[in-house]
Amino acid sequence: MVLLEKAYAKFHVNYVNLDLGYGDESMRELSGMPTLTFNGQTMSDSVLIQTLHDYDLKHWTMTATSSAGYYGLIGGHLYTVHGVVLLKNHGRVV
Repeated sequence: MVLLEKAYAKFHVNYVNLDLGYGDESMRELSGMPTLTFNGQTMSDSVLIQTLHDYDLKHWTMTATSSAGYYGLIGGHLYTVHGVVLLKNHGRVV
């Protein structure tokens, strides 16, 4: 993803011209594929984790961002989600 980010910035001349932006916009422009965006703050933690796990099983390319720094993310940065692992305790996802 780092190499794609550099290519995307070069396509837009430099990083200054990106003006932050959104991960779905850059993925759509780079790949031509449709993208899906959802707000994790409007979902329960269990639904969010299960949704991400389902997408990971489909081998979808995923990114995450947070303008305010939720879930330990630094606000205003785009992250690549490399995979999702469900941890279970006595059969329940934790």
